Amino acid sequence: MQQSIKNAFGHELVFQSGAAIGALKEATSLIERYIASGRIPSGLENPYHIFAKLHAFISHAANVSKIFWPIVSPMRKNESLADYEQRLPRIIRGRELREIYTIPDDSVLRLRNMRDNIEHYDERLDEFLNWWSENGANQTIADVMLLEPAYIQQHGLPSFRMRQYDCVNKIFYFQGQQLELQPIEAELTRVVNMVMKRK
Repeated sequence: MQQSIKNAFGHELVFQSGAAIGALKEATSLIERYIASGRIPSGLENPYHIFAKLHAFISHAANVSKIFWPIVSPMRKNESLADYEQRLPRIIRGRELREIYTIPDDSVLRLRNMRDNIEHYDERLDEFLNWWSENGANQTIADVMLLEPAYIQQHGLPSFRMRQYDCVNKIFYFQGQQLELQPIEAELTRVVNMVMKRK
């Protein structure tokens, strides 16, 4: 890989990671103020702003994931690996960048399911609404909801988590899937530090 390409992707890794980390810091600050006061921080009518920041974190982290694991079409029938990689050179680029920044295949940055949820948001919403029409009578939904210890003790956890943040365990739920944000933030920070050291 040419140095200019490495530099370009290094720049993008810093931008996307920095945007993700900044969004999470803002969300965390708002959540801490919310927990301390027992109400949404001053100037916010509802927790939508917090969830917009959490969603921004996920979206920027997903962009980092795409740099390391690009979106590719499946191999064609009888296509060799060499031909496949020649047809889709971004496969090689992703692998080389993972090697440069020591990203293992089981990295928290892989985010395959969450990437799919973001990229196919409307389809997931269709699936959810179909599920709800069949099962909704006895189900509870959490959407744009901050769950604190007192709420969890009194009500338990909702059956379906559209958008929810568990303030106890620091887990973000999006379209029914859970994501621990702190390990992702730590890995994004590590990648940024590695890029900066290479400059």
